[in-house]
Amino acid sequence: MTGILTIKILKSMLKEQLVLLGQLEILGLKALKVILVQLVKLVSKLTRVQQEQLVKMVNLHSSVQTATGGLAMLI
Repeated sequence: MTGILTIKILKSMLKEQLVLLGQLEILGLKALKVILVQLVKLVSKLTRVQQEQLVKMVNLHSSVQTATGGLAMLI
């Protein structure tokens, strides 16, 4: 009788552990999702800033070419 009771108690404890493990897994996945969303936002922002800087460099290069061309015409 005691052996059967011990097995039932252990089985109940195992079920509780599995439930807790499942909850921990869910929390871990939610945390991972938050981290990934933040990472995607950061990469998106960095890409946008990089594109803006590239456009500024191209515009500056065009301005320098225009100014240099104007000076060449004066000479």
